[in-house]
Amino acid sequence: VARSQAASGASTAALRTLDSLIASQPGFADAYDVMGRVQMEQGHLDKALQAFGQACALTPNSITRLQKQGMLAFAMGDRELAARSLGRASLVGSASKLFDCQSLVLLAFERFREKDRKALQRCASALARASERQGGDRRIERFGTVIGVLVALLDRKVEPALGSLREMAG
Repeated sequence: VARSQAASGASTAALRTLDSLIASQPGFADAYDVMGRVQMEQGHLDKALQAFGQACALTPNSITRLQKQGMLAFAMGDRELAARSLGRASLVGSASKLFDCQSLVLLAFERFREKDRKALQRCASALARASERQGGDRRIERFGTVIGVLVALLDRKVEPALGSLREMAG
């Protein structure tokens, strides 16, 4: 019902339905997913992040939920939560078809910020494996280039990084 209400634009009614559902069934993870989506649509990102956090707490190995939480946390500047969620998603599901390699790119930015070369290299290696599995996916190739730039910058190889950036900009 809440999904239908949200899809028809009745966000307030959807939130009431979800509040009632969560009150009666606090372990129903799907309700938190829908709640998070509706909260995001209304611009309440902090509440959406809370809802995604509840869904992750109920299903700690859910790749898609960990990625939603991690990507939103990254966008909101919660770097610690982003790294934790995206790292867990990568660990649990990097070989899964449900895994979005964009998570590796965001995690790579966090590892770069932390100046953790080994962890950054693990992101690059995981992306290389995904590229092999998906053969010729331009999106994943671009992701690989971005992570390659981060590795080069961390290694203080500015010219190769600039070359890659110029090529991407072209």
